[in-house]
Amino acid sequence: MSNYIKSETYGRADNYNFLSSEHYHTITYQFATADGATVGDRKIVKAGTVFSKDITTYDENSSAVTTTTVLGIVFHDVDVTDGPEMGALLVGGRVFADRITATSAQKSALTAMGIFFDTYGDTTRAY
Repeated sequence: MSNYIKSETYGRADNYNFLSSEHYHTITYQFATADGATVGDRKIVKAGTVFSKDITTYDENSSAVTTTTVLGIVFHDVDVTDGPEMGALLVGGRVFADRITATSAQKSALTAMGIFFDTYGDTTRAY
């Protein structure tokens, strides 16, 4: 008996790295099919996407209040074509600012949770 692991990049030829430090923190999250974007014939939640959800709470008058809450950055591509799938959300660490598309409000929320944006480029070392 053998195991088969399918590894595929969707819409990118390279291994798109947005981490600027090896120190990071992720959590497990179940992504729904509705969370994915269509890439070819698949529904993919793309790595590097700032992921947020609408959260409904109730105020003191029992009125529903819906706010959009940033949960983290999608760590790896997640294929949700065939239904909900588990994936990872980055909730702490350092990322390259130019590789994450986020509004200023999203960046503020990510910084508040422990994700920091670096503006310097890749480090290349000669051995």
